[in-house]
Amino acid sequence: MRAPGGRERLSMEKRKDSSPVPGGPVANVKQQISTNPRVRWSMLSIIAAALVLMTLSRNSLWKDDVSLYEDAAKKSGNKARVYAGLGKAYTIAKRYADTVNAVSHALMLDPDDAVAYTTRGVAFHLTGQPLQALKDYSEAIRRDAQYTKAYVNRGIALGQSGRLDLAIADFDAAIARDRTCLLAYANRAVAFRAKKAFDQAIADNNAVIALDPDHADAYLERGGIYLVTGKRDQAANDFKKACDLGSAAGCAAYALPPAAGDPLQERDRN
Repeated sequence: MRAPGGRERLSMEKRKDSSPVPGGPVANVKQQISTNPRVRWSMLSIIAAALVLMTLSRNSLWKDDVSLYEDAAKKSGNKARVYAGLGKAYTIAKRYADTVNAVSHALMLDPDDAVAYTTRGVAFHLTGQPLQALKDYSEAIRRDAQYTKAYVNRGIALGQSGRLDLAIADFDAAIARDRTCLLAYANRAVAFRAKKAFDQAIADNNAVIALDPDHADAYLERGGIYLVTGKRDQAANDFKKACDLGSAAGCAAYALPPAAGDPLQERDRN
């Protein structure tokens, strides 16, 4: 499914171009829209963009967040917040095994830290351990029923495993707690599309665009739905907008040559 700080879209990984699939350019786009995980789901809310260095400030002794927190851990003894921060820093550095070790130590010191459970859940999730990830996201929710990011991440994990109704329920819960949660709308749109509930998917992409008018992925996603439902002009317009916003996939879709049966053949008539 679709994964948060600042403008929430900045925490999402940029979609990479996917490999061609058989069937020609139009079939390529349709196939990617329906089956390519990098098109389907946003990245996890890893809390990395919200990483705060507590009361510490970096100076010349610390070349990055990892070195800062490692030094703090050595000097501060067993403080849960330091090890939780170190786990987040390791996550940013993609040192996921170290994330698990640091956050597990933090949870030994403070077993009620919902954010720490979510951080460790992301590390499990990104290293192909979905059962452990789901357990940690659920533990986070059990300890803080208002923690939106845990619902979003658990929904992503459930959606990736094909449990779409449960995923939608988690995204519903996230939105009920935060009506501005862009990632919940974006991922719920993906789940609805997977269920072929296209009207609901379009409505959620509309909500993403209302929250962030420059969200290229939302235009690409909505354009893909228009494409597979035969709405040629709307698809072309959304692909062009995604392209204008810097989406290589949007440019590729908009550049499909007009041809018989091509859903974008009306593009050049406008």
